[in-house]
Amino acid sequence: MSNFLNFMQQKILLAQDIDELKFILSNKFKDITCLPLNLKTQIYCMANNIRYFDLMELSDNNFHLSIQKETEELINQIEVEYIKESSFKIEFISWIRQRIYSIIFVKTLIDKINHKNKIQEIVVSGWNDFFGINSKKNYYLSFVINNLFKEIKIRNITNSLDQRNKNFLLDYSLKKIKNKKSILVNNLGYNFKRIFFWAKKNNYIIVSPIFEKQNFFKKIIYNFFGIYFIEILGKNSNLNKDQSQINFKKNLKYKSNLLSECIFYPEKPIKDIISNYSNLSKALNEMIKNIKPDMVITNISRGIGGCLLEQAKKNKIKSFCIPHGTLSSNYNTNDKLYKKIISDAIVPNSAIKFAVQTKICEKFVQKNDLKNSIITGNLIFSEVKKKKPEIILYAVTQKDFYNMQFYGVETFYEYLDNLDFLDKFSNKIDKKIIVKPHPSEFDSISFLKTKFKNLEFTKEKNEILLQKTAITLSFSSTMIEDSLCSKIPVILLDRWKRYKHCMAEIDPNKKDSPVYYINNETDLKKCIDTILKSDKINFENFIFNQSYKNNLDKILKIFLN
Repeated sequence: MSNFLNFMQQKILLAQDIDELKFILSNKFKDITCLPLNLKTQIYCMANNIRYFDLMELSDNNFHLSIQKETEELINQIEVEYIKESSFKIEFISWIRQRIYSIIFVKTLIDKINHKNKIQEIVVSGWNDFFGINSKKNYYLSFVINNLFKEIKIRNITNSLDQRNKNFLLDYSLKKIKNKKSILVNNLGYNFKRIFFWAKKNNYIIVSPIFEKQNFFKKIIYNFFGIYFIEILGKNSNLNKDQSQINFKKNLKYKSNLLSECIFYPEKPIKDIISNYSNLSKALNEMIKNIKPDMVITNISRGIGGCLLEQAKKNKIKSFCIPHGTLSSNYNTNDKLYKKIISDAIVPNSAIKFAVQTKICEKFVQKNDLKNSIITGNLIFSEVKKKKPEIILYAVTQKDFYNMQFYGVETFYEYLDNLDFLDKFSNKIDKKIIVKPHPSEFDSISFLKTKFKNLEFTKEKNEILLQKTAITLSFSSTMIEDSLCSKIPVILLDRWKRYKHCMAEIDPNKKDSPVYYINNETDLKKCIDTILKSDKINFENFIFNQSYKNNLDKILKIFLN
């Protein structure tokens, strides 16, 4: 990979996505270097010969560990007693964590660059937008830079830092449906379509909330098949809700820098969203009381999904969480912290049951002594029969600037470095390597194809890909359990020697293991050869053998009979 890093360059620009980057570059700056903050911004720089800092030279494992540790120290100082609903508390804390990650990430990188050679000027867009805590179009980078780097000259292309202060205080209304035998789900993603097929066969309808007006013709089609989306529509509230109890901590510090203003920016819309939690909770409770579903099933335990579980429990309705996230046992203190953060989003409180779909998750449950789990076997992970196992699949989790994670997730620049590594490595093996980017990065495929010519990139659905996969390469991803449930061996490729997703064989020459943990090219080549020669791979230590159809039928009949 070409290296555009030039520490002698003293004028830098920052943009949190490609739209912001293009806007800044349209001002025709000379002698400026970009500090890329997500995959698309770095790819754009590479494709257009724009000088950029190679973050591989500014980051290492201690970088990951430090950001994770220091963020949790800040999180532990934050109290959110003003949020009553447990599921929304978890959602809000998760958002704060991601916001702090991105702030410390930028602060650390700029400090490192400035230490090597003093920065004369930082150029930012001046954009400010806030569309809700989970929106990828929340532009806050300019505010952060202006607040944290007083000693460096900052140039804002526009002066819209306080331009858009939207009203986020909402009231909710919902439409009613006639009572029928029903299963309420938080959405139909993550293979929840399997629940629909079971429901159809067993004379239940599927009910799910949506938060926008439904297309009339789609509504007719969905209703015909027994799927009813309940519109929960928000409108601007005329009430001036008392927010005096919502007090954000003012003295949160990272090293000597006050971060509170940056974390809770913009303050008024964030307070409105917190006020909305109680309104939304009441609307979901009203929906459940109106529908009286026979069961509530979600694939997440925070936010709306978690609130549905809580309201079902309150109304004495059967509830169950089938996590689509991947949970595994920890191996050290840093690993334990990372996996605790992940589990907060997908393991409900002790009063609500959740599914244990693999033996990887079973070990997590045993290690953490969780009493509210039910061993179900696979319910929503992929499960395909291999037809022509002819490719090696590379698939990993990818995060953006606004929802960053560290330690157990590879950064965008580590991902690009891995693609470069695999592009060269592919010449040394007979199998074709196919890369499945995260769906949010599908629009980057055309460039990736031209940059990494020995790799193939695909948007194909997992079920189709796994039918032709001989080996899956991953760092951390639900694709690991998708593969194992399809009886496809997995290589945990960790070139950074940082994170082991689950128990794995470390000897690349030992045949017949379902999972290997590999750190270097030599062992990767040996491991691939070993797997291709193996003919007695036993998956019993990782998965339960029954099919998802039998498992789903069994667990739903237990709950509903």
